[in-house]
Amino acid sequence: MHSLMCFLNPVSCATTSIAKASLGDLFDALTNWVLSSVSWLLHSTGVVLNATGEPASIVRAATPEFMTLATLSPVLLLVALLISSLHALRHGDATALWRSFLGIGPACVFAIVAARPLAMVALEAVNQLCTTAGSSIGGGEIAVSRALTALTATSTPGFGLFVLATLVVVGGVLLWCELVVRAVVLTLLIVLVPVVFPLAAIPAVRRVGWRLVETFLAVALSKF
Repeated sequence: MHSLMCFLNPVSCATTSIAKASLGDLFDALTNWVLSSVSWLLHSTGVVLNATGEPASIVRAATPEFMTLATLSPVLLLVALLISSLHALRHGDATALWRSFLGIGPACVFAIVAARPLAMVALEAVNQLCTTAGSSIGGGEIAVSRALTALTATSTPGFGLFVLATLVVVGGVLLWCELVVRAVVLTLLIVLVPVVFPLAAIPAVRRVGWRLVETFLAVALSKF
């Protein structure tokens, strides 16, 4: 039927064949272009991911806002201790009163002073853990790029190769976005320390300080 149509209308048949060939060549060129970029993209993504989760960068980004909010910490701590004292006097609990001034108050001050150094230590430990666990990532990147390149020599459909290569590229970009969000969240949690920990002297708000520490550790470990 196709041969008969070509015999009756050779100009239309030739135009259709040229269009199909041009589209096929264009798609093959696009597929080869994406495949040739996979190896470079995987390597570059790894470098960017390491730079994104650099502990020094996270702590440095949080420092200006941290220092600004730290000027409010003494006032917030005094208010929190006053509320805690009134709560202890109301219930006639002398032990809670002494604990607020001799235990919780100094602990809040220590938490504010040591927040950034301890955050740096925790992030460095997570990075070291990731480095140890990811020692074979470089070999995996090479294996993925070689496997995709080898498929071009087989009878794998061009559309399948294009989809596989695109998924690798999109996956790398999404992983980068995820770690950027992680860095932003860690920075925000460090910035909140001078506000949250002074208020933790209030019995009703004390659990918020622990939640802040738990959230920071959970987000930091998410990189691993």
